[in-house]
Amino acid sequence: MTEQSEETLPVVVLGGTGRVGSAVINELTARRRPVVAVSRHRATAQDMPLVTSRAGDVHDLREALRGIQAAAVVIAVTPFTAPPESFASFDTDFYTHIVNQLQVLLPAGTRVIDVAVTAIAYLEDGSTVSDHEELFPARLRPFSRAHARGADRLGISPLNGTVLIPAAGLGVQDSTTVSQPTLLSEPVSVEDVTAAVDHAALARAVADQLAVTTPGAPRLLVRTA
Repeated sequence: MTEQSEETLPVVVLGGTGRVGSAVINELTARRRPVVAVSRHRATAQDMPLVTSRAGDVHDLREALRGIQAAAVVIAVTPFTAPPESFASFDTDFYTHIVNQLQVLLPAGTRVIDVAVTAIAYLEDGSTVSDHEELFPARLRPFSRAHARGADRLGISPLNGTVLIPAAGLGVQDSTTVSQPTLLSEPVSVEDVTAAVDHAALARAVADQLAVTTPGAPRLLVRTA
């Protein structure tokens, strides 16, 4: 049996029907990369050239990933379509559970890109964005904490992970023009975390990072160049 090359194996996108997931799929297919799009309801993620859609619950990914030899996985899933009125019942280990499953279901060293939130970025004074209510609403901190825990778990897992942190202006200037992403290592400035980045530029950053081997799950802020 002839082994498939890395370029012909599919990239699994968790959260394939969300804005980030959809942008990532568009970028990957433009590069002729096959994709498996996993979302809560397969009916909302119809198959198109190079894309196979699967229904999947992120609380149990076994069926969604069954039979797939993945080149990489992109975590672009959110636990809600809009922030809830209360986080009293929210599981701050939401993303940790996803990473825990992936390290069981995937071979060690599989490339995993975790698209996080601006709130987890470390600033130059050692604080995080979520520490500053003028930058991130205090009531949303449980969501930020969930992302931070997931990123930390990825960093100590046997997976080959990278955490991409979009700047706070994600989607504010989405357009049809081609913009290039700039990737910055932490700590970063307030100017950088509040900068604009469009979904297409973020998707390009994700696709570019798939080919990079970076042990320890480095965290990179993504803003528009």
